[in-house]
Amino acid sequence: PWESRGEPFAEKAFASAFSGGLWWDPDAGLYKMWYRCGNGQCLATSHDAISWEKPALRNGTNVVDADPLDGSTVWLDLREGVPANERYKMAVVCDASCTAYTLKYSADGVSWRVVLNQTGPTQDRATIFFNPFRPKWVYSIKTGISTPTHDPHDEYNLGRARKYREGDDLLAAGAWDATTPVNWTNAD
Repeated sequence: PWESRGEPFAEKAFASAFSGGLWWDPDAGLYKMWYRCGNGQCLATSHDAISWEKPALRNGTNVVDADPLDGSTVWLDLREGVPANERYKMAVVCDASCTAYTLKYSADGVSWRVVLNQTGPTQDRATIFFNPFRPKWVYSIKTGISTPTHDPHDEYNLGRARKYREGDDLLAAGAWDATTPVNWTNAD
């Protein structure tokens, strides 16, 4: 029943791998999958990545984050030297504002704490990842649904597009304004 809460899906069940992530957690010996449930984030676990269980966590549900979201990424940070309470990182769009990410950290992927309430501007379906080849944290920033100007010569008026922002530190890289990220790719 908790997967049916939240607009616009209040009248029917909604559980989807639309957001979240799937990781093998070597410490737990489990696959862990975070997925959108209703208007929040749920966790399912598996020993073989075929059969999945919804563990009873809080109030008998598998909800790990009940804050509203329109997109999220969960990242298991297994790099050497990462503090245990920062192993899991979640970037949520719509938790605080729907116009920026809220960043959360967790030791277990179940109990989350906010570490950055608002990054620079983005829109729904934005993601983060760690690029091991550079090595840098990357923000994939969605833009272009509505643009501040309709001037065809405005370099930031690209239609539906992605911008790129990277940095050595995930939190520090989260500070940008609309002109800071570089153009990456666009669909329109």
